[in-house]
Amino acid sequence: MVIRLLFLLIILINYSFCGVGVGDISIVGWGKATNEQLQNARIIGMKARQNVLQIDKKTSSPFSIARDRKLIYLDGLQQCNQIDDEKIAELNEMIIEKMARNEDSKKLERIGLTTFFAKFVTLPKLQIKQVVDFACAKHEQQLECGLQYEGRKETLKRIEELKMDGANKLMFEKECVDESFAPNVYPCIGESSKWIDNCEKEIDEYQRIREKINDKIERIYDAAVETVKFIKDDTSKSHVFHGTMKYINYSEGSKCLAFKQMRLCLLSEVVKTCGHESAKALNTTLSVGYLRNERSERLQMDFETFDYPGHQFCDGL
Repeated sequence: MVIRLLFLLIILINYSFCGVGVGDISIVGWGKATNEQLQNARIIGMKARQNVLQIDKKTSSPFSIARDRKLIYLDGLQQCNQIDDEKIAELNEMIIEKMARNEDSKKLERIGLTTFFAKFVTLPKLQIKQVVDFACAKHEQQLECGLQYEGRKETLKRIEELKMDGANKLMFEKECVDESFAPNVYPCIGESSKWIDNCEKEIDEYQRIREKINDKIERIYDAAVETVKFIKDDTSKSHVFHGTMKYINYSEGSKCLAFKQMRLCLLSEVVKTCGHESAKALNTTLSVGYLRNERSERLQMDFETFDYPGHQFCDGL
């Protein structure tokens, strides 16, 4: 009887520390993180989950419990997100900042690449692979932590949300599943001086229109938000809101058209200089999530909440 109880206790201990989907393979199956890293990430997620469950057992007021639960829940997400943060800061300092080619990266930033991605693609092949391997391992750990914390359904949902950004989409679908992709595809994009200068006219025009329109959208939207605060009538509020969104929609259409004209030139030059694979990668990182990244978080939320359609010139962005 004692032996049987001991056996059951061992099973329960193993189960409590293993949680959902535990094994040598992570939820994404990239194999970039070590088994030890994955196990540590799972433990972080399970401990964070236990903290949330403890809040639910409190006998405080419902309002107090809801407030505390929200704070603890966000803290748990932060714990998963912060895995290996100190190492990525070190990687950025020792490799990216020291070895990136600033002249090429600045040109890439002008067409819409993030500062990090623009510098990253200008690195030598070996360093590109180092950065990819580390980034994939970090995300693999974060997702495994999240799997224990939020469960499979929510984690898979978060993966799909991440893939709505072009750089993340490349990471999930290319960089972390194909060892040869990044070192073979990105270096030519990083040598921007070889292909980007022929599109200077389109880039300048896009930047001029983008700056002008973004400034207008920000002022119009902020003014509308302040205006509706003092309007009590719902009909009048709706009128102000829809008028503002209509203006923003029209303005975004002009910006998207300029972006697509610039993109057409850029991709044509990249195909000639680097090949189709590099052109597809550049198109993905520039185009996927373009509007979402251009909008403020609050404006994007309004478009989603009220299901307001985008301009036809922005289709595919």
